[in-house]
Amino acid sequence: MINDIMNFLNIEDKDMIITKILTDGNIKEVHLEKSLKAEYCPACSSRMYSKGKYFRKINHPILQDGYQLILIVTQRKWRCTNPQCNLYFNDQFNFISKYKQSSNITPYMILNEMKNIHVTTADVARKYNISDTSVHYIFLQFLDIRRLPLPEILSVDEVFLDIDYKHRYALILMDFNTLDIVDILPNRWEETTNAYFLSIPLDERKKVKFLICDMYNLVLCQEFGLTKCKKFS
Repeated sequence: MINDIMNFLNIEDKDMIITKILTDGNIKEVHLEKSLKAEYCPACSSRMYSKGKYFRKINHPILQDGYQLILIVTQRKWRCTNPQCNLYFNDQFNFISKYKQSSNITPYMILNEMKNIHVTTADVARKYNISDTSVHYIFLQFLDIRRLPLPEILSVDEVFLDIDYKHRYALILMDFNTLDIVDILPNRWEETTNAYFLSIPLDERKKVKFLICDMYNLVLCQEFGLTKCKKFS
């Protein structure tokens, strides 16, 4: 039964045990800790002793249908008994990182949700019980698309993200002929687009002969030195 629960939790650590499970409304708490065994110093091989323990509250958003899963993780503190060494460390776990309040699987679940362009960061934040700012940080941290060369016909459009007041619309640059995404900018502000395009060598910018955009992006024509743009209002 316990092994089935551990598999369901998708926790890789093999020496974890469940001490108790609590349910309060739509919140489920699973209390976890490492099974107690002799610890030896990785530096000098002397016996380690426990200096106590503390608890970490970790959001682990694998439950759906309105349920929130919280892991209460007991983390022991260890010190080497060899006075010449005196090494000190805490229990480490594969499923959570240092100082994080969500499990390591959370960013991948969020990025999978963000594939749907009709879903806002506020929607994702509510679903996974984290802040809008955290979703924004994860999105920008993991989304590192290498820019493609500028095409002859560049199509520019916005996608509504509503991350915060400065990042409500991401700017999508696309090759009109191939439909390949050239790059994605975090917002459509003029200061962002100016800095971005001016960082691209002039010779490459000159290869752009046509720019397809709506009336809002008409200012981009000036950045490419184009006198004519295809406009859609």
